[in-house]
Amino acid sequence: MRLLTVSLFALSLTIAACATEPTSDGPDKSVPEVNNYTPVFFASKQASEEERALCEGIGGRVERAGRLGGDRCIQDLPDAGDVCSDEKDCIGRCVIEDTDDSPQRGSEATGVCEATDNIFGCTTLVNGGMIEGTLCVD
Repeated sequence: MRLLTVSLFALSLTIAACATEPTSDGPDKSVPEVNNYTPVFFASKQASEEERALCEGIGGRVERAGRLGGDRCIQDLPDAGDVCSDEKDCIGRCVIEDTDDSPQRGSEATGVCEATDNIFGCTTLVNGGMIEGTLCVD
């Protein structure tokens, strides 16, 4: 039990070290803007009022997302719904929209560019014109 506690503490320190410091000058300038889209990241689990205003000011919305329920700035992507065959064709990911069939990994496919930058949930990815697989992120 003690080893588990120490491991979880070490993991939390590692994750905390990866957090970016918010800027008052707008979106994170270290992340390139693409087609009027700039991802916004928060410095902690809960967005500050300044971070909320920044997110909403660029057309995003603050939502709790993921298993840990942290605030995220969710933005609609400008190329949402465009036909794609590879992630390079999109700002976000190239995905298969919900289907009743279970697409087989490695089969040929054409997808669409995802609608938002919310990475949570299950998504079937398309790369190189093939089904890459289904990815579920909690």
